[in-house]
Amino acid sequence: MSNLRILQVLPELNMGGVERTTLDMVGALRQVFPVTYVASQGGSLIPELETLGGTHFTFPLASKNPFQIIQNAISLARLIRRHHIQIIHARSRAPAWSALWAAHWTKIPLVTTFHGAYHTSSAVKTFYNSVMARGTRVIAISEFIARHIQEQYPAALKKIRLISEGIDVEAFSVKTVSQKEAEAFRNAWGIPINAKVFLLPGRVTRLKGQAIFIEALRYLNDPNIVGIILGQNQSNSSYTQEVTRQMEGLPIRHVSHTQTLNIAYAAADFIVSPSLAPETFGRVTAEAGAMERVIIATDHGATPELCKAEKTGYLVPPGDAKALAEAMKVALEMSPEKRKTMEKAAREHICSNFSLKRMCAETIALYKEIT
Repeated sequence: MSNLRILQVLPELNMGGVERTTLDMVGALRQVFPVTYVASQGGSLIPELETLGGTHFTFPLASKNPFQIIQNAISLARLIRRHHIQIIHARSRAPAWSALWAAHWTKIPLVTTFHGAYHTSSAVKTFYNSVMARGTRVIAISEFIARHIQEQYPAALKKIRLISEGIDVEAFSVKTVSQKEAEAFRNAWGIPINAKVFLLPGRVTRLKGQAIFIEALRYLNDPNIVGIILGQNQSNSSYTQEVTRQMEGLPIRHVSHTQTLNIAYAAADFIVSPSLAPETFGRVTAEAGAMERVIIATDHGATPELCKAEKTGYLVPPGDAKALAEAMKVALEMSPEKRKTMEKAAREHICSNFSLKRMCAETIALYKEIT
C-alpha cells in the first residue's frame, strides 16, 4: 500500500504531548507515504509540521459547542472526499465527535487514541468521553490507559490496541551532549563544584509536584545538593507565588525554559518527577531513562511501566515529601558502580520498549490492518 492517506485531528497545534505525538507521526508517515494531513484550530507548531512534510487544514476543532462540532464534521467529510483520505485519526474528544460523524458519512475507518484518563463524574460526561472508545480501533498509550478503557468502556475491549507512546531515543542520548555543553548549563545554573543536582522538568503546576520536591529538599537539608525546577510558570498563578516563597533560603533554582532539554538532563545527576496526578505515559521518565539518568518518581499511573523500581530508578508514594527525600538520599549514597548499572539499565529499558520508531511502526501497521 504505497499511498495510504491519513488525516489526524486534534484541537490545536501548540506545545504538548498530544501535539508532539501528532508531529512525530507526521514525520514517520512522510517517510513512507507521499502525503499526510492534520486538521486543527492552528497553533505555533504549524511551521514544524510543514517542515516535516505534512499538510495542515484549519478548522475550529477546539470548540465544544455542539453546533460547531456538527459543522466541523461536515467540513471534515468534505475534506475526506476531496483528498481521498482513507483513515481519520482523532486524538481528543471534541474533534473525535466530528471525526466520528465524518467517518460514518464517508464510510472510512476511525482510529482514536486515549491520551488521557478521562473522568466520568456524570452521565453526560461519560457519554461525551465515550466517543474515544467508538473508533474502529482504540489506541491506549500505556498499560495504565488500557486498563482505564477496559474498566470504563468494556464493550471496546476487542478494539483496544496497546501502542505505548514513544520518544526519540537518538535525540535523548548522552552521545548527543558534550561535557562542555553540560558544564555550561551547570555554570549558568550557578552549581558549585562537586554539588549534586536533582532536576525536576515540567510546567510549574501543583499537579507536577514542585512543592513536594521543595519540601523534600528541606527534609534533606544537605548543602551539597542543588535542586533545579525547569519549567514555565503559569502567569499570576497563586501556586507559582507559593513555590517562590517556599524556595527562599534553600539551594534551589527555577529555570523557566530551555530548547535543549537533553543538555539539561545531562547536566543533572538525578531526575525527579513527583507528579500528584497519575501520568498517562510519563515523558519525563522516558526521557530521563534514555539519557541514562536515575529517576525518582511517583508510584502511580503509567510511571511504573517506564521506571522499574530499584532497577532503573526509585518509586515513591504520591504527595509524600519525606519518602521522596529518603529515595533521593538512597540515590546519593549509591556506589558509582551501582549507579552506572542503573543508568545503563534505564536506557536499555526505554530503548527496548518506548522508542519513537517502535510507536510509529506499530501505528502504521494498525492503519494498514484496517484498510
